[in-house]
Order: sequence, then structure tokens, then C-alpha cells
Amino acid sequence: MSKHRTETIRTTEQLIADRIRDRVHELTAPHTTDVVQWVVSHDRTHMVPKVTRIEHPSLLHQLRADVSRSTAGAASRGPSSRPTANLETIAVIELVQRESRHWLWSIDRARVERPDMVVVVGRLWRLADLASTLDRDDLVELDRSVTTWWVRARIATTWGDPPLRPHVPCSECSAVGGIRVTLVPTTAACIECGATWDRSTIGALGDHVRMLLEAPVDVVAEALRRGESVGVGLPVDVDALPSVLGGLIS
Repeated sequence: MSKHRTETIRTTEQLIADRIRDRVHELTAPHTTDVVQWVVSHDRTHMVPKVTRIEHPSLLHQLRADVSRSTAGAASRGPSSRPTANLETIAVIELVQRESRHWLWSIDRARVERPDMVVVVGRLWRLADLASTLDRDDLVELDRSVTTWWVRARIATTWGDPPLRPHVPCSECSAVGGIRVTLVPTTAACIECGATWDRSTIGALGDHVRMLLEAPVDVVAEALRRGESVGVGLPVDVDALPSVLGGLIS
């Protein structure tokens, strides 16, 4: 008798709820990443991979630690010379605090004033638990909010290398120089207007940049009429653009 394997087909809503839970986990819980480096073997005859496990505190913990370091440094230097705290870090903390409370008020008002919901971690996990019960429109909006918190926290904490700062205009507010990009994971945020992009949406930002690099149609037509080459529409070094902003998502 043949056996038929039953495969579970997850709905789009379930996948979105899972993504919300995964990002809440990164925001609130420590995790580890494995970094592979190639080193010389013990017999010094060839290169071998060496895996180093790095322990990361939660994103929110890192944000608070960054603020604590800034304020501690200011106190130690005295009133005459106080460095400015990382304003973006403070802004992200306040954003998560404010919007998570608003979300909980909207979908589970009875719990907002409970002691376990006063702490932002409790609110975030309650939202993650409720995600699968929301209708499609609310679920998509919650996913958008959580994605914004996650992306901006990743940019602010800058695990590994500092974020790239391409001198390109934001597709939402047109400010130049406000885009911050991390390649692992692929995320981008505008520190001017707060817009964010993750792996699934950053291609739109890349398309926006690519369009701005195209010369206007009238310029192209006139150049072709004169038999001249056509330059780009903005003074941006195309070769210097991060690949993700060129629409090439790794």
C-alpha cells in the first residue's frame, strides 16, 4: 500500500505572521551568527574554513546600550564638553515604544494597561501572538510597522560593517544623502523621513535610483541629433552605487 505524504501549504497570511514573529524575536531576544573565515591549516599546506560564532544581544538591548554609552560619556566629560547622543538611536527606541503601544491599543485595548504590557518587549510579543488572528489588511499594516522597526534598528545598531551611505535621493522625500544601506541582511532606511526597505522591497528603491540616473528624454533626443554621447541625469557615480541600489538584490 503506497503512502501519500501530506504537505502543508502555508498561506500568505501565515508567512506574514511568521515574518512578524521572526523580526520581533530579533528585536527582543539575543541570537548568534556564524562567521566563516579562511585560515591556514595546522600543517600550513592549505587554507581551511574556520567558523566563529558571534553572540549578539537583542536589537533593543543594543539600542539602549548605545544611548547609555552616549549619556555616560557626556556625564564623565562635564558640562563644558558633552557629545551629542545618537539621535537616530533615540528616535528608533521612541518609535518602537510609541507605535507598539498604539498597535496594542487598536487590537487588544484591554491589555494595554496591564503591568506585563508596560514593557515594550511584552507588547511586541503580544502583537506577534495576535498577528495570525488579524484580518488581511491589519496583518499587512502590522507587518509594515514591524518591518520599519526592524530595519531602522538594524541600521542604527550596524552589526558588522557600518551602513553604506550612497549620495542618492530618497524615493519618498527626495532628500539626498539620507539613505543608509546594510547588505547583510539587505535593508535600507532614510534617516530624513523614516522610510524603510527590506529584501522584498529594496528593488523599488533601486529602480527609483536607476530612473534618476537616466538622462531626460529631451536631452537624449538632442544629443542623438547632434551625434553626441548621452550622460546621466544626476551627478552620481554609477559604479560606486551599492548593487542593491542598482536593483541587483543578492
